[in-house]
Amino acid sequence: MLSQILATLTAGLTLAAPPVQDQQPLSAGEAVPNYTFLEANSGKNFELHSLKGKAKLLLLDFFASWCGPCQKVIPELIEMNNKYKSKGLMVVGINVSDTWDDMRKNMEEKGINYLVLHDAKGRNPGNVNSLFRVRGIPTVFAVDAATMKVVKHWVGANPNHLAGQMAILKQYGIAN
Repeated sequence: MLSQILATLTAGLTLAAPPVQDQQPLSAGEAVPNYTFLEANSGKNFELHSLKGKAKLLLLDFFASWCGPCQKVIPELIEMNNKYKSKGLMVVGINVSDTWDDMRKNMEEKGINYLVLHDAKGRNPGNVNSLFRVRGIPTVFAVDAATMKVVKHWVGANPNHLAGQMAILKQYGIAN
């Protein structure tokens, strides 16, 4: 009985289904899987691999409106987008579990000015979290846009992540 109650209470806490226990997120050198999202402004289908070659580096931010740490990362991403977009950086928000309306409201409230993609599968099997092996959010992936391979990833809203992200921007000739 107790195990059934605990299972019921914790069922909604996983982000990826089926669970990706004991697996780390995609790591350096791994190919980014293609995935079809809904583009947040138009509502039209959007293939992730259509971004190949559109920039030097992609920063893919897996987030949700209800995630406090995710909301702390968004202003940094907006600033990076504003400063480095013209130099080859493309910031892409990947909304993983919000309703369409909650995602749009969050975008408006935060002033998100970069591309946002919505995973219509949410927490259901085959979602984008399972393909990228995301176990928690925010998770940010730096992706080489020419090869669509992961350069590095960061999990959480640690202020030290910004230094690592800036180092990769320098490595790609985007920042000084």
